[in-house]
Amino acid sequence: MNILCQDYIKSENTSKPCLYHVERGYCSHKEHFACIEHIRRKETQISHSKLSTYKRCRRCYYYTYILGLQRKVPQINMEVGNLFHIEMSILHEIDTVLVKKYQNDSIDYRTDLVKKYRNIETSEVNLPKELRNIDTMIEVYPTLNMKKPKALAERWASAAINDIHILAKLDLQIENENRETEIIYDWKWSGNPDFYTHFTTRHQAAMYFLLKEKAQSITFRCFRKPALKYKHKETEDQYYHRVKEDINDRPKYYINDKTFYRSEYDLDELLDEITFFCNEILENIEHGIKAFPQEDSGCWAYSSWCDYLPICQSKVISDTLYEKKSVGEIDVKKEDENIL
Repeated sequence: MNILCQDYIKSENTSKPCLYHVERGYCSHKEHFACIEHIRRKETQISHSKLSTYKRCRRCYYYTYILGLQRKVPQINMEVGNLFHIEMSILHEIDTVLVKKYQNDSIDYRTDLVKKYRNIETSEVNLPKELRNIDTMIEVYPTLNMKKPKALAERWASAAINDIHILAKLDLQIENENRETEIIYDWKWSGNPDFYTHFTTRHQAAMYFLLKEKAQSITFRCFRKPALKYKHKETEDQYYHRVKEDINDRPKYYINDKTFYRSEYDLDELLDEITFFCNEILENIEHGIKAFPQEDSGCWAYSSWCDYLPICQSKVISDTLYEKKSVGEIDVKKEDENIL
């Protein structure tokens, strides 16, 4: 087997593919992010976000998960989507100690967002508006007549299945008396909740059902971002008062539950599909970036252009726009929450 990484150093520890290898297949070398040798030894770790990225654009997958590139100022849709999940955890978490933690997380996250986007305001980036949209929804949501269970929020799950390692963070898990997960909820903060169907969510649902063998249903609770137009001479406060009234008047337009059951899926077939994609990644890694072509159809996603479009257009990785992720910084959950 050829060694692809020029910084490879054999480890005396036979369980480590390289001296620089660290937990979960990352690399501690400053010039790298993913451990190529770890990937090539078929210790494949997959999550819904990784699979979704790979299906959308191979080149995007390579830049994100192999090179570990990220924009110095991330897409705002991704950032506010993460904040929305924190706010939902505050409302649904059953453990009061964790509720306090999530409240502190929300404060810290908002502070970081203000720092990141302090001097940026364009047609695509309007942080005050994004935050107020979330705050308005979170204020109205508890008053609506719909099931709002208290359970285990934002818990990790992982398992080795078919020579692949599936990893996921579940938004909400409802357990039975034996502490086995029976019902799963997943939050979607989106400009287009209609995107989430039985078909488009099949791989995500399959991963959750494979990880939680006793789970019988998953509900994708889809929240529509407020998008009313301002009236003539309407103030911001007047506008959001009208938004609140509209959510109360049309709750099913703004919040839509899509529940799917284990029995509706051929989990063996879906596992085969997921395994196929993992094996394809293993084969492609042997050939480097040329085996991860750009997909033109994936250049527009999550209501904005792909983070890496400037690289694909110029063939240059700008130090002004991009930086390397630090080991463990990658987020495996929220890449698909804001599809337009």
